[in-house]
Amino acid sequence: MRSSFFKAAFTAASLFALGGCAGNPLVGTWVATQNSGGLNGTITLTLSGDGSASSVVQITGGEVMGTQITCTGAGVMNAGYRWTSTATTIAVTGTPMCSGSVTCMVAGMSTEINCAAMMGMGMSNNQLENAMYTLSNNNNTLSISSTSGGMTSMFSFTRRM
Repeated sequence: MRSSFFKAAFTAASLFALGGCAGNPLVGTWVATQNSGGLNGTITLTLSGDGSASSVVQITGGEVMGTQITCTGAGVMNAGYRWTSTATTIAVTGTPMCSGSVTCMVAGMSTEINCAAMMGMGMSNNQLENAMYTLSNNNNTLSISSTSGGMTSMFSFTRRM
């Protein structure tokens, strides 16, 4: 139930922990709402003008098979990425440092979602070399598409004002 959400969230976070240079329209903070497997959350991606990038995956809760889930915590953050882009592609390099966690209550039981719980659920940097992106809505909507292992992942982010 939660693994599909985390896989989607970390895939998006990895995809968007990408970078470039100052003056690049991708530079900024981007937020995507993620709903998967009954869980709700957000992915916040920051692409800095110096080519560094970070992402935060926050899970707020949801409902799975009729059971309410509530989550609290700062989220899981990955920092230490480097990003570059062309007019249509985005690529990521680096070894991110992960920190933080989210605690979810499911049927009276507490479950911590941290870096270890999310390991292996994202995409590796070399899978991001051919990620395609488009900007729309006056450069305020960022859509990214990446195909790896025959599966295509698509995400839509909104620029945080």
